Amino acid sequence: MIFPFLPAILFSLSTTASSPPAQEPEQAAAPEVAPSQEPRITYYRAQFEDARRLAQLADTLYGGFVSAATEGPGSRPVSNIQPIDESRVLIYDTPESTERILSFLRSLDTAPEDSTPPEAEEPIESVEYHLRYLAQGDAFALMNGSAGIPRNGLDSILFLPESGRLVLRGSKARIEEMVELLRRFDTPSPQLQITCRVLRVGAPSAEGSSPPATLPAELTDNLARLVPYDTFELASFGTVRATSVPATRVKLRMPGETEDFELNLTIQNLDADSSDLTLNLCSVRQIVRESGKVKDLFSVATTLTAGEYAVLGAVGKDPVFVVLTFRRIGG
Repeated sequence: MIFPFLPAILFSLSTTASSPPAQEPEQAAAPEVAPSQEPRITYYRAQFEDARRLAQLADTLYGGFVSAATEGPGSRPVSNIQPIDESRVLIYDTPESTERILSFLRSLDTAPEDSTPPEAEEPIESVEYHLRYLAQGDAFALMNGSAGIPRNGLDSILFLPESGRLVLRGSKARIEEMVELLRRFDTPSPQLQITCRVLRVGAPSAEGSSPPATLPAELTDNLARLVPYDTFELASFGTVRATSVPATRVKLRMPGETEDFELNLTIQNLDADSSDLTLNLCSVRQIVRESGKVKDLFSVATTLTAGEYAVLGAVGKDPVFVVLTFRRIGG
């Protein structure tokens, strides 16, 4: 922003300093102004706030007009507080008034309370890690937070299949954290055998009859105590082996007479002491072969105990019960 009177102010200050004004004998001499009270030009440079806003606020309290000499005879009134641009304010006033205005501007021009100085960026480093037991897919799942571990601070992950190595690139602190994580899980892990049975409600059985031979009596007896049915038939069955490494995903497709069932699991943790297997996800879908129609039966998080049945049910006209059990193989 350009103020046309600024050259006049600067000119008048320079000329009055070099030569005294011509005397006019016919007029009375003007009262002398003490040098300490003469207006002067001062600039204020804003640090955090917009200088134009600061000038506007200061003008409401301390704004006024000061007489400034012009190139010719006489003077003209000029505003004592004027913004030059977004970062500078011009003050033309007496030293005493200027100090008050400067103090006011400083009190407004402060950093926001919640602002913090930017942290210096950490240097980026690269480290190679040789996988011993973990599969590359399992290691990648760990690094990408599938087991609840964030990836913040890690710029890149590179697999070298020919050497079984993993290249980590990121800050030193983050790399140390991830290497420690890999060492914790890159150990011989017990294998799991997971068995899934899909049951439907069967025709009412005659009193004293036995359950179908394909279903354990312990399972059907306990299930009958939980739901208002006493007979069940096996709709589908499947078993799968999987590693117990966290973030491992398991998918099992089980055929039935006219439909298939698809089981999807995501392993969170296997407790070595209690033999409890925690699943982040356990979902089952029903796929009708003839039409290809897919129906999601349920999706839950659950915990299985080795050697015990875990029953997950879907209510409705034709209830479906999914029974899971698992056992450890080695480890």
